[in-house]
Amino acid sequence: MEEYLRSRVPWSTEPSLETKAKEVGINFDALIDGIKMINQMSKWVKNLV
Repeated sequence: MEEYLRSRVPWSTEPSLETKAKEVGINFDALIDGIKMINQMSKWVKNLV
């Protein structure tokens, strides 16, 4: 039962993506912008097919 409750909490003990990006010297805002751009590009490609 304890394992079930622990896995359902809305937070994590893992570092955030922002923290991980900072650790490796990546600008977090640029990373998010890049992900958004890739997402838009994949939607555009799907519409071509």
